[in-house]
Amino acid sequence: VIDLYKTILGRDPSEAEVNTWLGSAAEISAIRQQFITSDEFYAILAAQPTQEAAAQLLMQAAFGRAGTTQEIAAILNSG
Repeated sequence: VIDLYKTILGRDPSEAEVNTWLGSAAEISAIRQQFITSDEFYAILAAQPTQEAAAQLLMQAAFGRAGTTQEIAAILNSG
């Protein structure tokens, strides 16, 4: 959970945040999805200097890797 805070939200979690997730019995994939769909992550995406940078950040958060040229193009053309 701590790694998700650092890699997706770019910050350290509070002890209360960690305890909330650990007490929830949620699977790590569900926690990752919650982070990616959070207002905090949307604000991070909106602060990126380009749409390409935001798309790369989304790929990194969702899949733990950089997006290929085709994947980034698909994100940018998705609507």
